[in-house]
Amino acid sequence: MKKNELKQVYPSAKIIKLNEIVQRTIKKIKKPFYIANFLFSLDGRISIYFPKKNINLTPKSICTEKDYLFFKTIKESADCLVTHTNYFINYEKKIYGNIIDQDNKPHIILLSNSLNFKISKKVVSLKNRLTVITTCKKQSKIKKLRDQGFKVLVENNKKNVSAKYMDKYINNKGFKIVYFIAGPKIVEDMINKGLLDTLFCTMSINIVGNNIFDTFIRGDILRRDISPFLKNIFLSDEGKGKKIKQVFYKFNFGK
Repeated sequence: MKKNELKQVYPSAKIIKLNEIVQRTIKKIKKPFYIANFLFSLDGRISIYFPKKNINLTPKSICTEKDYLFFKTIKESADCLVTHTNYFINYEKKIYGNIIDQDNKPHIILLSNSLNFKISKKVVSLKNRLTVITTCKKQSKIKKLRDQGFKVLVENNKKNVSAKYMDKYINNKGFKIVYFIAGPKIVEDMINKGLLDTLFCTMSINIVGNNIFDTFIRGDILRRDISPFLKNIFLSDEGKGKKIKQVFYKFNFGK
């Protein structure tokens, strides 16, 4: 396989390009189409705790060039990205990579309950394509952002920004392809509210351990059984022996 291809093994066997997978996913949409994508280890970790940096990060052992290319392929098709406070806290440090800066320039929705991120020159450069949605009650923080030209929406009487509030804003703005590069909480709420359209899950065949970790479904919001439809399974191999490194799954909701 080439670096921009995967081997589909379900429902039929064939080699398929990453871009074709994405384009088939988003064709003929009539409303905002919500896509989430998670990379996780065989033991279910999307991130583990790194004490030296005092932060949860994706372990490098589960990352490959192929899953990063797939991430970029989805991102380049989106006109709106949804992200979270931790990304902006580490934006200048490049801990998560320069995801926002690459290629196309989609609108960004930052979900932040605390507004505890530095308003750096790089963040200020994004303000014309950035909307901050918050539940923060500290008017001084909200005013500081608004005074610098940021659009800040406040969802009152909530602990976390809700999927319903965000969905209303996205519909009003007319965004078509919305890609979540956020943490699991908002995605879980999207699933719970029946709003998520497609979930891509990439399982790396690595066991990473660590007793402080995150999963893509925490279970603190989801209170019922959900049965998404398994649409496709793809394999990625690498090396001379063509060892299977990752398994890509595509799930549809309500389709």
